[in-house]
Amino acid sequence: MPPIRITAVFNPMSSKEAAALITEPPISEEVFAHFVELCKQSNEMLRYAFELKEGMLVMRMAEKGKPIIVRGEDHSEIVGKLVCAEDADARIQEQAMREQLERKQVLDNVAKVFGVDVVDERGRRLDFDL
Repeated sequence: MPPIRITAVFNPMSSKEAAALITEPPISEEVFAHFVELCKQSNEMLRYAFELKEGMLVMRMAEKGKPIIVRGEDHSEIVGKLVCAEDADARIQEQAMREQLERKQVLDNVAKVFGVDVVDERGRRLDFDL
C-alpha cells in the first residue's frame, strides 16, 4: 500500500483560520493520535493545532483566531509525520494480529490436550478464523 499523502484542501470545511486536508487514505483515529504525539515532539509543529474531522486533517494556528499560514518547509514535515504515524499504527495492528494468532494457537493446543473445545461465555464452541 502506498504511503499516506495529502490530495486536496477541502473548501467546505476550510476557512481563513483552518485548512481541512484530504488524505489518501483517509486518516483513522489511531493514525491521528500517533501523528499528534509526533507533532508534540517537534518545535516547528507546535505552531499548529490539529484535529480530525470526517477523516480529514484540519490544521490551524496554535494561537486561536490567527489566519492559517503554512510554510513551504512544513509540508514535508507534516507528510513525514503522517507517514510515520501510519507506519506505527500498521506495526501495532500487525503485533495485535500476531498476539491474537499466538493466543489462538495456545488455546487450541490446550483444548486438544484435554480433548475439549474452546468455548465462549455462553458455552458455544469457538472457531477461530483469523
